[in-house]
Amino acid sequence: MAHQLSKQGETVKRIYFLDSSLYAEGLMKDFYEAVHREELIAALPKSWSHYMAELPPVYLEKILACYRNDVQMAIKYSIKPYEGSALLIKATNFVTLTKLSKFLTNYAHNGWKPWVKDLIVKPIYADHFNIIEGDQIKEVAKIIREDIRGQICTYYSYKE
Repeated sequence: MAHQLSKQGETVKRIYFLDSSLYAEGLMKDFYEAVHREELIAALPKSWSHYMAELPPVYLEKILACYRNDVQMAIKYSIKPYEGSALLIKATNFVTLTKLSKFLTNYAHNGWKPWVKDLIVKPIYADHFNIIEGDQIKEVAKIIREDIRGQICTYYSYKE
């Protein structure tokens, strides 16, 4: 998206990634083939379990089909190097994903480092699912707010 905006003449100061990952070649394919309905449901946060238990099996299959579609798109995605700046807010707690943990990009930059010229990583104690809930989303908002404030302060101090 940053490439598209730049082509349209827009200025992109920074991209924000919310626990987004790039996977090593072949890893997404392995992940796609290994994930079965029971594993996916078991990997979901406990806070979602009551919703999942109440869903008829046909809906669970639709959820899994959507998930597999997302993985297929990730397999086909062709990344291009980005010469700008990005801030990765990285979840560091993989408790809810123990069954699938061998497929996680368990390295410091989630695979983005070779592709983003100026990558900043901010770890947050959350997992991939609950990073947008409760205290975790408040921490995400704080990280982004402080980063934007820092950019504004740098801009004005540079202008003087």
